[in-house]
Order: sequence, then C-alpha cells, then structure tokens
Amino acid sequence: MPTDRLYLLNPNSGAVIRSVALDVAGTYGDVGVVEGRIFTVNTTLNDIVEINPTTGVTTPLNMNPGGLVQLGLSLTGLPRRSRQAARSGSGVTAVPNGPFVELYPDQGTTLHLDGFTIQSERLGGQLVIDPGVTVKLNQSRLEAGVGSQIIAEGTNDSQIVFSSLMDNRYGTGGTFLTVQTPGGISTPHPGDWGGIYYGAVSQGSIDHAYVAFGGGAVDTNGQKFNFCPVEIDQAQVRIADSTFEHNTGDTDPGNRDGHGPVSPAVIFIRGAQPVIVDNIIRNNPSPAISVNVNALNSTSVNDWGRSTGPADRVLDYPDNCGPLIRGNWMESNAINGMIVRGGTMTTQGVWDEPDIAHVLDNAYGDDQIIIPNANVYGGLRLQSSSTESLVVKLLGSRRRLYGDGRSRRRLEPHRRVAANHRHAGTPGGVDLAGRRHRGHGAHAGEPAAV
Repeated sequence: MPTDRLYLLNPNSGAVIRSVALDVAGTYGDVGVVEGRIFTVNTTLNDIVEINPTTGVTTPLNMNPGGLVQLGLSLTGLPRRSRQAARSGSGVTAVPNGPFVELYPDQGTTLHLDGFTIQSERLGGQLVIDPGVTVKLNQSRLEAGVGSQIIAEGTNDSQIVFSSLMDNRYGTGGTFLTVQTPGGISTPHPGDWGGIYYGAVSQGSIDHAYVAFGGGAVDTNGQKFNFCPVEIDQAQVRIADSTFEHNTGDTDPGNRDGHGPVSPAVIFIRGAQPVIVDNIIRNNPSPAISVNVNALNSTSVNDWGRSTGPADRVLDYPDNCGPLIRGNWMESNAINGMIVRGGTMTTQGVWDEPDIAHVLDNAYGDDQIIIPNANVYGGLRLQSSSTESLVVKLLGSRRRLYGDGRSRRRLEPHRRVAANHRHAGTPGGVDLAGRRHRGHGAHAGEPAAV
C-alpha cells in the first residue's frame, strides 16, 4: 500500500456468508434475534423467515433445498453438536421421517440452533472523521475508491481541520508545532498536500470543515501528479458550511494513474452532481469551482443532508437541476465563479445557478461549448428567476456557445431534433458578458470574475 495516500476501497466481491445461532421457542409465532435481524418460524412456508421490523415484510431464508436447518423438517445439514443438543434436550420431540428427523419443540421450550448461515452485504471502506479532529498532511492525500466513503462532518462549535503539516495555527493537547524545524518556524504554503479525491461511485460529505494549503503534487505509484483540494469524479458528495482558503491547483492533462486529467480549481467536478451550499471560498490562487459542461445536466438534485447527526438539509431550491451550488461566498480567488469546461454536449444541459458566475475561459480548459443535434433530447437552457439573473462570462479566442444545427441529410432527417440554445426567465434575466466586465456578478460576495 503506498504511503502517499490513505486509500479506501469496497472490494465488491459479493455477499458475506456468516455462521450464526438462532434460538426459537416452541410456538412458531415466537421470534429470535440474530445480529439485530429478527427471525421466526413459519409453518406455512416450512421455513425460517426474516421479519422487517419497519414494513412487516417477511423474507424466507429458503433453507429447505438441500435439507438445511428447519424446524419441523429435517436435521440434514445441521452441525453435529446442534443435532446432539436438539435430540438430548428436554421438551423437544424428535420424529423420524424416512432418512430425516423432524424436531418439534414443546410449548414454552426454546430450541437453540447454531451453525446455519445467513448472507449480508459486504460493507465498503469507510472513514468517518469526528468533530474537532485536526488532520495535517504533507505531500499526501485522502482517496475514496469505488463504493467507499469519506465523511468529515463537524459542528458549529467544533469544526474539522484539513491543513498542512507546517500549519502551526491548529493542534491539540497544547501541541501546535507538529513538525520540528530550524528555529521553530514553520511556514505553510498552498500545495503542501494533495487533496481529498472522491472516485467513481464513492460517497462523501464535508460539513463544518476548514480546508487549507491543499492542491499540490502527490507521488502516486512512483510518479508525481497534481491534485485539487477536493475532486469529485462521478461520485455523490455534499459540501456545506465549510471554508476553503490558501489552496491552489495546477493543470495535469495526463491520465494521472487512472484519475483522469485535471485543471486548476479549489473544487473540481467531473461527471457528478454534488451539493455545494453555504461555503466560504476565499484567498485561493485558483478558480473557486470547475465543472465539465455535461455535468450541468437536467437531473433533479435536492440537498440530501448530512450523514451524521441532524440532516440540516437546505430545502430552498426544490426545482434545482444538476449540481446544487448555492449560497457560497467567494472572494480573492483567481476566478470568483465557476469555470465551465467546454466540449460537445451529450445530454440536456441546464444552467440555473444565478448566484455564481458561469465562466468560460480558455486558460482553464476548452472555452467552446458545442450544442449538436439530438435524436431524443438535448440542448442547453440558460435559466434565471424572477428575482435573480444568471450570469455567464466569457474570455478566449473561441469564446462562444455554438449551436451546431447542421442537417444530417439522409440520416433520418424526420427524427432529427435541431440544436437548441434557449434563455429562460424574465426579460434581461440572463447576462452574457466578457469575463473582465465588472458590471455583472453573482451576489454571493464576488465583485467580478477576475
């Protein structure tokens, strides 16, 4: 295992089969409890069934095939110690039935059976960081692999800190100078550590946290690759009530050992629809947020809340489409807004985040968005509201939203849906401007995208 990262992974190798014991009373309606799961005997099904305490639904264990353990049926497959205990126990009637022996506990008698198996799901890797914990990193990162979770949720009174090993502003137990340096002086710098990477099908939550001095290069399997402070790559992640400052990031166009290319941002999004609400992003020499154009799709996304403690959901935006990015305060970043990385749209796009400027800039990726024909649905909708204007800022040699409505000639022209680029909202509610134009900006603390 590399020492440059803490890597969590769900091995995804099927169910866990465990041997358990079950105590069942003489009456078939009585129940037994195994590891929090409720079982009882059902004489109609001739089986032991599991009861869901919430819905009342019963699920047979299907133990009859192969002659597995069943009350009133067969002892075939029952471990020897359980067979002997059952036959010698008081209050149990053993009735021969061909090659089998049927067991009938008397009224008020409990029959103890052990050695039969139940299946349960295999839990993935999970890291839960408690409120008040300080995590200091140096040229390393945290990574959630397939099916795993990284949950860091603090409280109003006890935030979680992710910072550089050289940051002596934070500590615990009276110790703040974590690493000894000449003269006792340690100076942290942006990029001292990598970041928190959420891979495909992983889950995460960062709430009431402080993230600083991330976004550096990390050694990965013998090679150095750049990482953003937070990367969300086809994962389900919620970031709320947190502060990001003094972070950086750099472009890495390569595959990065399976992590894909990256461009500078404090929060980098690829193919995901995260919830990013009520955060402070300031004093970072990188853009605040970067997202690929196809992630801004028409999927309905609402805040699902925290993973621990009270849910604390933000319910003010029930009609949101795509990533829920609202209420974030941004200032003194390289770009006080959201970089939209261009490309050809392959889905129906909706831009409906009026309190953050959408920025197309060729310095941070392709600034051209091509909206092609569609066979089923597609297009791009720029949507404001009656109280807020959507702001789009552009800079670059090819800065444009390009509706490519070319004819397909003989390629099923009667089914073709032309390229669709539509402004929705009140008159004048969608503002398109040059990126350096200061006459327009989102309201959440940013004077302009600069």
